Amino acid sequence: GDTAQGKLDVPPDLQGNAVQIACGENHTLAIDRAGRVWAWGSNGTGESVVPAMSARATAIAAAAFQSVALLENGQIVWWGRQSSTSVGENLVSVALTYTATFVLTASG
Repeated sequence: GDTAQGKLDVPPDLQGNAVQIACGENHTLAIDRAGRVWAWGSNGTGESVVPAMSARATAIAAAAFQSVALLENGQIVWWGRQSSTSVGENLVSVALTYTATFVLTASG
């Protein structure tokens, strides 16, 4: 890759502390050991501005212009192309594609 959008500029405080990484088209997300979400790279639609979260993140996903975090309380928070929003309960997994968001609930 290249650094044209800042995609490779890992925040110094995150280096050696990341437990999960997700890559969007021009931005990157990470979860650190404390469950905090980090984002860097392009921010054309807010995809790299992490909103406040009500709990620790357990999973993340990124798409072209959108970012999503699954929280330990079973909720998801997404930001970027869409406004920062929390939805759902008892969610166990989240995935993004270019045009869709998929979530899996505890009941399947």
